[in-house]
Formats: sequence, structure tokens, C-alpha cells
Amino acid sequence: MSTIKQASKYYKIGNHAKVIELCKKLLAKNPDFNALRLMGLSLYKKNLLRDSLAMFDYAQRLNPDHLELQLDKIDTMLKLAESVDYSSFVKSALILRKIIKSNPDNFRAHRQLKDAYQKMFFNNNAESVMADFLKQNPDSAEMNYEYYSFLVMLGRFDEAREILEKAITLNSVYALDPTWEKVNKGYDPQKRIDQLIKVNETVEVNDFFKAFYYLSRALAHQKQKEFETAFKYFQKANKKYRVNLDYNIQYQVGQFNHMIRAFSDDKCKELQSFSEKFSEPDVVPVFIVGLPRSGSTLIESILCAHDEVEGVGEINDFRENIVTTLATMTESKRTYSYSLENIDEETLLTLRDRYLKLLKTKNSRVNQGSKAKCLVNKMLTNFQYVPLIKAMFPKAKIIHAKRHPIDTMWSSFKIFFNGDDNYLYNLKEAAAHYNLYRELTDHWQSFMGDDWITVEHEKLTKNPKEEIQRLLDYCGLTWMDKCMNFHKEEMTVRTASFEQVRNPITHKERMAWQDYEPYLGELIDNIKPQYLEEYQG
Repeated sequence: MSTIKQASKYYKIGNHAKVIELCKKLLAKNPDFNALRLMGLSLYKKNLLRDSLAMFDYAQRLNPDHLELQLDKIDTMLKLAESVDYSSFVKSALILRKIIKSNPDNFRAHRQLKDAYQKMFFNNNAESVMADFLKQNPDSAEMNYEYYSFLVMLGRFDEAREILEKAITLNSVYALDPTWEKVNKGYDPQKRIDQLIKVNETVEVNDFFKAFYYLSRALAHQKQKEFETAFKYFQKANKKYRVNLDYNIQYQVGQFNHMIRAFSDDKCKELQSFSEKFSEPDVVPVFIVGLPRSGSTLIESILCAHDEVEGVGEINDFRENIVTTLATMTESKRTYSYSLENIDEETLLTLRDRYLKLLKTKNSRVNQGSKAKCLVNKMLTNFQYVPLIKAMFPKAKIIHAKRHPIDTMWSSFKIFFNGDDNYLYNLKEAAAHYNLYRELTDHWQSFMGDDWITVEHEKLTKNPKEEIQRLLDYCGLTWMDKCMNFHKEEMTVRTASFEQVRNPITHKERMAWQDYEPYLGELIDNIKPQYLEEYQG
């Protein structure tokens, strides 16, 4: 078997490190288009976006007219645009419009153009792209399914249900989507189970939709209150989804422990001395941090209902830009080394100005140049970089979204995410990650005091007016009734909480995980007791 065929085989099973290793050997001899493209695809899968783009650029010089390569490159540009180079959305859209002009029936190009517009919050443009494609290709199951997902995020559930029914008629595999139950309220769970079994037995299903099948089965059994059976299907779903995901808990341990050592009291004081010389920005950066399913989308929706607040989504700048600038990773040792000693006043100012530019650029695109006082970034993983954030912006507002540990991790286990939260698909890994997250955030809290605020989901839902007032006071904002009635505001929700934030706040005394308590030993036993004790009584 040739080296490139071996690399292709490893790519299909998700062993991207091996793909990169084999392609490097090929490229050491001669520039090879297939090796460059395959290496670019694997680097993309490993989220090494700049390196991926470099491979695609090189491959494009060898074969400038290769359409699929151009679209591979657009995928990388779009992902990079989300966090580092927002202008790449515009660049990608311009390229795609040219491609579509020559290839009017190319589904992938239309989907990418829809994604580019949607991520710039140009929802009307995104919808027009799908509508135009469906006029010419009404029986495109893929585009009908894309349109369905788009409508769900906008909360247009009645329209979404109609489109999903058409997509299922064209390709029954789409009946396996777990969001089916969101647009089919009051459904008969046994009929749903029968539908799922029939599709699974009659349609060839890939790993992705097989995971969907298991998850949808779990949700249907949960509706029937068959919790033991539901739990088994949740486990199957996560195991299937986890197969091709790259996650190493020991790497995470090393990274988090290094963060604690690196940001010592002395280092933080040094950084603070630099920031005292900076002028105050004309906006207040607000960061919502924590874990998925901790109530962060609810907090964001409450804040963004205020006239002086705008949301800019999830800006991943700290990980993609700052960390890659200040850190080097040794793959063989799986270690992370931060060059914090190299952060002088000039470097910190450069990093600060870069983030402000990105923040304002995204605000001008997303909110049409709003003059809001506070701009909210809901990239939850920024909890790792709190000292650096406070050094760059001493008056930044940091809001820590927190929820019962079992409720948080079990809620996440019942959903598939599009991001890099690869620890969520194994209960033992989820518990280990929760412990690491708490150790780090507790460490930051120990020397930050009142410099940030923790909003506990249980308190927010039980005493919303009191907690919202506390949140607004912390952000320097006056009370507005709109913050209590956030669910009446128009918004696009890109998280698993899309349904929750379209309804008024409700409080449930019994937590969802308690129905599964007999089966959650692997999660409960591995979360440190002190974190569970906080919620006892």
C-alpha cells in the first residue's frame, strides 16, 4: 500500500497524528498535492488552523483550479474567522459567490456561504442563499436539513417542523436528529421509538447518525420515564460520538497546573503594574466564563436585553491568538509551556489592542455599530486566562456561570457539542475535567475577591429579580424590566439552550440528574466531595 493510501486510511478512522506523520515523510521528498491537502485536512481536524491554511495555500499553488481544495480552504478560513480574523468571513463570502456563479448547483459552497453570512449575523442573507438553492434544487435533502437547523436556531419551530418533514421524506436518516423532539411537542414516545428503529434497520447509517440514533432513543425512553434504558442509550450515544475525538486528560492536567504556577501572585502584580499605564477603552469588555450547560446563555440573554449591552458571541481570541503567541506545545511530551517571562509592557499592550480591535470589528458587524457601554463575550473557556484578561483590562467584568456539578456534567452528557469540549462524552473524564476547572477557578477567586462575580444557576432561577439586580449592579448598569423579560427579545441562539432562553425563567426544585442517580456512580464518585458538599442541604 502506498504512503498516501495509508495516510488516507488513517484519516478515515480519525488518527490525524499518523496522517500528519506520513504526509511529512512524503513532503520531505517532493511537494505532493494529495499529501498537502490531506495534511491540511488533518491539521484542521486538530484545530491547528494557521498550519492547515498554510498547507492548503501550498497545495493551491500546485493545483489552483481544484474546487474541493478551494472549499477545504474556505472551511479553515471560516473557523479561523470565528476567533482571530473576523474579516475572513467577508473574504470567504466574496470567494464563495464567485465559486457559486460557476457552480450554481454545488451544495457545499452554498452551505459555506450560508454559514459565513450567519456567523456575521446576516440572517436574511443566509436564508436567501438557502432559498435560492432550493428554488433550483427543491429535492435537495441536505439543504432542506440545513434550512431546518437554521430555523430551529431562530426559534421558528413551526416552520422548522415542516421543513424537517420534507427533509425526512427525501432522506429518512434525518429523522434520527435529536432536535426532532424540540419541534414535535407532545409526541408519542413509543411511536417515536418505532420510527427510529425502522430508520436504523432500513437505512445505511454512518457513525455520526448512529450516535444520533442512540441519543434520540435515549430521549424517547426518558420521556417514557424509562430511566435505566435511557441511560444505556445515552452511554451508547456518547461512546459512538467519542470514538474519533482527540482528548487526553493528562495533557489537560499539565496545562491547568502550569496556568496556576505561571500566574503567581508576583507575576500578576507585575502585569498589573503594566496595565496601570493603559488608557481606559471606550467600552467595557464583559466575559462570561465557566462550563457548558452552567446557565451562561441565560446570563447572556438577560444582559443583552439591556439597552446598554450588546453580545458579540464567542470570541476565541485568547486561545487562538494570545496562547499561540505566548506558548509552545511539545507534541511528543504532551506538554504546554508558556513564555510568560517574555510579556513586557509593550507585548501586553499589543495583545490588548488586538483584542479590542477584534471586539469592535465584530460589534460593528453584528450590531451595526452599536454604541453599547458593555460588549459581552461568551467564550466559556476564557476562565483559563482570567489573570491575563484582568491585566489587559483592569475594569473588565468577569461573570462566572456556575451550577450544581452533577447537573452541569450530566446535562452536557445528554447533548452533542460542535466545539472542543471533548471531555464531555465520558463520565469519568467529565468528572476529572470538572475538578480541574474548579481548582483553577477557585485559585483565581482566592486572589481576585470582588473583581469577578459568580452567578449560580439555582439562585438565579429561584430568585431572578434579586440575582439580576446583583448582576446589573456589578456591571454598572441600571435596572431595566427588559432584563426580566429577555425571552421576548429577538435573538439567534447557537447553543443547546436555544429553547430555554425563549421562555420565562422557571425554577425546578428537583434536578434532572436525580432521576438517573442510581446509574451515575462513575460521575458522582469521581467529583471531589467538597464540590458536591456545597449543594447539600
